[in-house]
Amino acid sequence: MTERGRTYVTASEKSFKFVLSSRNRERALEALKRIPPLRARTSEKEPSAAVLVPLCTVSDEVSLLYTLRSSDLRLHRGEVSFPGGGRDSNDDNLVTTALRETEEELGIHQNKVDVWGMMPSVPTRKQDSSVAPCIGYIGSIDVPSLKLQIGEVEEAFPVPLWALCEPQNFRYTQYKQAGYSLPVFLGGKHRIWGLTAIITYQVLCVLAPQNFTSRVKFAHRVRI
Repeated sequence: MTERGRTYVTASEKSFKFVLSSRNRERALEALKRIPPLRARTSEKEPSAAVLVPLCTVSDEVSLLYTLRSSDLRLHRGEVSFPGGGRDSNDDNLVTTALRETEEELGIHQNKVDVWGMMPSVPTRKQDSSVAPCIGYIGSIDVPSLKLQIGEVEEAFPVPLWALCEPQNFRYTQYKQAGYSLPVFLGGKHRIWGLTAIITYQVLCVLAPQNFTSRVKFAHRVRI
């Protein structure tokens, strides 16, 4: 809604409940199949890890749920991430990995997750390594009641989709020498960057393309 050149977000628009409709879900699942991979594959090596992108409702707002990794960890300490981790030998597939790790980190039982689908794997900083993101709806949640895994997860926090889609909350960092750019998201409790920001960017393009209009203006496919 606009008034004298200014834009206002109505309560119904701000809730982003349309994202959860069966019609939007079907459209999003089709769009998932068309996401181009970030990596120009040099091998057929399968991803060794997976994360769940937890779509949820918090205080009547459709949101994404993020975690803040513990500052005591040896790797990626204090970084914003999605729940997930390395594939176990007992995991049937990468969906199982994402759900198992989410239950371990946040106490959300695997049966409570409505899996929407898998996204193309995203390359990590480690050579020839990638992570497979899985989109899943975990329902309406009370964040303080989540059972965080002590020693690994310092905090869990939601960011409403409307906030992620606001142009003023979107930035990107250019790595001109390396030949690519990475998105950065503000508007939440913590800055979202790196691999988590890449996944967030792709998820928003799929779930709410009419609302998320920000684009990285200098980017190339990552070659590893």
